[in-house]
Amino acid sequence: MITLIIIGSIIGLISSLLGISGGFLLVPILYHYFISLGVPSTTAIKMAIGTSLFTIFLNSLFSLYFSRHQLDLRSSLHIGIFGIFGSFIGAYLTIKVFPEYVIKKIFGFFLIILSIYLIFKKHKDIENFQGNICNKKLSLLGFITGILSSMLGIGGGIIVIPSLNILLSVPIKRAITISIGMISIITFPGVIIYMFSSIGEFDSLYNIGYVSLSTSLTLLPFCITFSKVGAQIKDKINTKYLRYLLAIFILIGGLRMIT
Repeated sequence: MITLIIIGSIIGLISSLLGISGGFLLVPILYHYFISLGVPSTTAIKMAIGTSLFTIFLNSLFSLYFSRHQLDLRSSLHIGIFGIFGSFIGAYLTIKVFPEYVIKKIFGFFLIILSIYLIFKKHKDIENFQGNICNKKLSLLGFITGILSSMLGIGGGIIVIPSLNILLSVPIKRAITISIGMISIITFPGVIIYMFSSIGEFDSLYNIGYVSLSTSLTLLPFCITFSKVGAQIKDKINTKYLRYLLAIFILIGGLRMIT
């Protein structure tokens, strides 16, 4: 219980501060939590992903509200809408086709390389850049993010922000607000699929499909509270330090996925 409260607070803070959902932290914690409650391992990992997506979706709505005056809705909607198609594919692949651990290993190494690049690559943010981003590139990014989001139980910000910043030269703070705007869109299809997939009953977890309502609703109040804190302090932090902080969390996510 204490662990869920702490991780809920961390996820709420980084969701608004860095635009990442924290699913890479939440999924392994929920997996071990469900195992400790007697859920079979093959079911526990899918419940961890489904519950993570459900929690991230609800929390993202509050992050969206707290950051509503800074959003880039055009870019967020473009990534989110194409991410919907990818989300359905990713959820299907995880439930029916691929073993989740293989995807985790590959993606984990990718995140580690990405975090190192963010830390050591010299990059100057143009703080006031407001130009439109290429729609085709946003579409492709959204589709790939949607697949990985549903396969790994993440909100997609850990993919979108560094991709926008490194590949498309979008300033880090704008990339964060784009990510905040698209997370609720891109996680919603995965939530629906996991909720309506049939599994055995676990009465103490009050599950709907692969989503444990009791677990998610324990996390949510702390996520929401600290989401507001993150939104309040984001603009007060230097862009350079936001990059370093983002890189650290991406590195942690990569390490968690390969271990």
